Amino acid sequence: TGHNASRASVKLKLFLETARFLRFCGTQIRGYHTANYCNIILRILLEYSKQPFIIPNEVLLKNVSEDENKPTVRIFKTEMDLVNVWTRNADGGYWTGGEFGHAKTVIDLYTKFFTENQATSISQNPVRLYTLTMKFADTPSSLVLNKYAKAAITGLTQVYHEEIYTSFMDVWGTHLAVSTEIGGMKEQQTTLKNCIWSSPYFTGGMSIDEIEKNLKEDLLSQSPCNSYYLSRRKLAIDHLVGGNIEIQDIELWTKTIALDPALLKVIKYIPWYDVISDVNIKKNLRKAMTIRINASNIALMSEVDQITSQRTSLLQRLAQYGVRTNYYGADKPAYEIGDRITLGDTHQCPDGLSKIDLE
Repeated sequence: TGHNASRASVKLKLFLETARFLRFCGTQIRGYHTANYCNIILRILLEYSKQPFIIPNEVLLKNVSEDENKPTVRIFKTEMDLVNVWTRNADGGYWTGGEFGHAKTVIDLYTKFFTENQATSISQNPVRLYTLTMKFADTPSSLVLNKYAKAAITGLTQVYHEEIYTSFMDVWGTHLAVSTEIGGMKEQQTTLKNCIWSSPYFTGGMSIDEIEKNLKEDLLSQSPCNSYYLSRRKLAIDHLVGGNIEIQDIELWTKTIALDPALLKVIKYIPWYDVISDVNIKKNLRKAMTIRINASNIALMSEVDQITSQRTSLLQRLAQYGVRTNYYGADKPAYEIGDRITLGDTHQCPDGLSKIDLE
């Protein structure tokens, strides 16, 4: 699981960052070369922009169904719940966009969204336009790299040198995206006080379904009317992704997405060593990636330990006990005061303690 968690921090080399690249023949696209494919093979008229675009013939474009453009709300009660999203994405070989696309340290997540008895949610309303896939996505050794990527690979040595291979990963990352989803989205991230949840210990709490309903209304600018919800939530992020983000009118904004779209999802990515044919260099690069992943593992586990320690200290309370030394019928109760003790949180208490154990 540590290996999977660390993969969540992998840097991806994206072959397309915006569709503006598609309008110029010969554009160098993150390691790929398109200069030999200047013939226009397809002109599409995107619904929102009403403008034609040129598609390089080594890229496959597929329209996305409108049915897929539905708002989603996800709630995370702990920082590890959010980190696990990146872990599952990495396990599945894909990467999601917006705030989910920004890998953060566990400490950073905890500090920003989960201290002081808080949880967080991420709500997204995507406007997916199309997917772009390299024709050789399933045969990485056949991908045509540009001169810069070729030069970087040529600089890798037959004998493993950690500094050289680390420098390569620092510049080129560890993976290449070969299939992506392009468009725009409205996105919100909200902090929620833990007292918002329904509980048998107090009245007025809300169910998960009720909270999700209100979060979705927030996202769609429908002004939630639940005062209990509004007083216990705070918008940490409320922005547009892709298109002209200066435009506040959502309908007008959607018409600008095609001219300056964002990466919404990496559907598939591959490690750099799959592109390399040289056996020794392939082995060396795989080794370098393993070292980087293990180092990320260690850092992740260290941060988890720090947070556990912080949470434990926050839940601890100093106390002092007293034992009554006379009968309850006495006019003035007398006590023998004991030592000061530290009370831990309830999670440390075993079930079924008898009165004798407690005494």
